[in-house]
Amino acid sequence: MGSYVIILVIVVFLMLKEKEIRPSRLWITPALFAYLTFSSMTGNTLTAGSFFLYSICLLVGLAIGAWRGKLDKVRIHPVTGKATSQGSIAGVILFLVVMLLRVLAGSWGAQCPSL
Repeated sequence: MGSYVIILVIVVFLMLKEKEIRPSRLWITPALFAYLTFSSMTGNTLTAGSFFLYSICLLVGLAIGAWRGKLDKVRIHPVTGKATSQGSIAGVILFLVVMLLRVLAGSWGAQCPSL
């Protein structure tokens, strides 16, 4: 648990630091998440209820991602054309709340294996 907290603190500091972004590479992370999601779905039977649950979780995830994206400061340097991004305190808090919910959902799923 201690290493998890240390990594979380490092991630928070990196989120608050202004960093250069490359717009041509912004598709990589969503593509990896989509691949991981679809590969985990192929192992399970897809019923109407699970499809509905996946759809709801997709909409909630897209909404939280859009909200977090609106909280970031994105600047384009007028001379060099380099794009930089910096997270805000509200974005970091939203990130921490989502991470806490993920941990709680994982522990709840481990305690309730019948669901």
